[in-house]
Amino acid sequence: MSMSAQGIHARRFVRKPKRPLAGWTTAFPKQHARLRPAKTVTVADAMIRRRIVRQKPVRKRSKAMAKKMAQYAVQRVIFLSRNTLCQCCPVRRPTGIALWADDVHHKRGRGKFLMDKETWLPVCRPCHVHIHDNPQWAYENRMLERRDIAVTL
Repeated sequence: MSMSAQGIHARRFVRKPKRPLAGWTTAFPKQHARLRPAKTVTVADAMIRRRIVRQKPVRKRSKAMAKKMAQYAVQRVIFLSRNTLCQCCPVRRPTGIALWADDVHHKRGRGKFLMDKETWLPVCRPCHVHIHDNPQWAYENRMLERRDIAVTL
């Protein structure tokens, strides 16, 4: 019989273990699925499983968050064009010479304060890394603020 006469559903295959079983695995049959007899699977079952695996991937961001991030990207460019120098360099460096600001540092985090410009700080990349690597110094110099406590000036 040819393949077309048999049809695709009549063809069967058996799953084989990937490697031979070690001697100690026989003591733990529940932990090792390889010890169970191989299941016979039809090609149709394999096709269904393949379709399940090829589902759409989970979004990295929700649609609402993607919309907020698009708005943030625009506001970030405007903010950095108005605030061109790093606000951390004069505090951190002994010379007091400021570099160009590359990043927007969020003093209270990005969560609910993502679009709150009062918590934004223009910083250069080395200072941004320094702020996050040294949180105690950053809190003392008001580069970081607590998220849950309201700041009164």
